[in-house]
Amino acid sequence: MITELVGAAGAGKTQFCLTLVVQCFLPETKGGFGANSGVVYIDTERKFSAQRLQQIAKARAPEFYDQRYCSEGIDNLRRLLDN
Repeated sequence: MITELVGAAGAGKTQFCLTLVVQCFLPETKGGFGANSGVVYIDTERKFSAQRLQQIAKARAPEFYDQRYCSEGIDNLRRLLDN
């Protein structure tokens, strides 16, 4: 599936897309597709921020991505960024 998302600057397009990426990598029990899923994120402006992706991941699913709540949190973040 190929999807294009358009809108005015500051409308939340990047936030929306990064949140979807985070959701996809959650375990199936948490509503995601699991660790073996994959996402292709195409950033035509070259503004991708791994730090922002980590912030969103920790905010949306701290029980899975935040090391303070989950001992595997850092490993889950690495898998998120490696895929």
